[in-house]
Amino acid sequence: MKKFTTFTLAVILTILFCSSCETENTRHFKSEAEAKAFFLKLDEEQKRAIKEQDSLWFANNFVDDYVNCTPSGIINNKKDEIKTLLSLPLKNYETLPQYQFFEYSGNLAVLSVINRISNDTGDVVIYNRRTKVFKLIDEEWKCVSAQGTLVPAEFIEKMNEEKQQ
Repeated sequence: MKKFTTFTLAVILTILFCSSCETENTRHFKSEAEAKAFFLKLDEEQKRAIKEQDSLWFANNFVDDYVNCTPSGIINNKKDEIKTLLSLPLKNYETLPQYQFFEYSGNLAVLSVINRISNDTGDVVIYNRRTKVFKLIDEEWKCVSAQGTLVPAEFIEKMNEEKQQ
């Protein structure tokens, strides 16, 4: 949990710093809602790439010095992360919209979602909070880093109960 908190704090501080910077790249989205929709679509494309074993999608959308911290604390570079993602035994991802976090500052964006990941029969196996940092590079949005954290099913159940009350 400490790793997640430190990582999240670093991401938030980066966003706050960048949002105070002048940038000409804000013209790419008319609103934060439009930006969020774009990055959620990228997230869906990544899930498709995992399911279809599409390594080219990752090669095109991750920067060369991409870095990821897995839920087990392993640090992957781009090559290792692509290999890890394509070897995942669980391929069915459902984003839980009530747990989305998004920040956008013109040339930097952070998307954090909780995915319900299941096997082919639909049985829930794990919940994973996935936080991704994107940067506008040469007029293209690229994922520069990501981090995954396992979320206990009990937490999701408790949050759902509290929302129903």
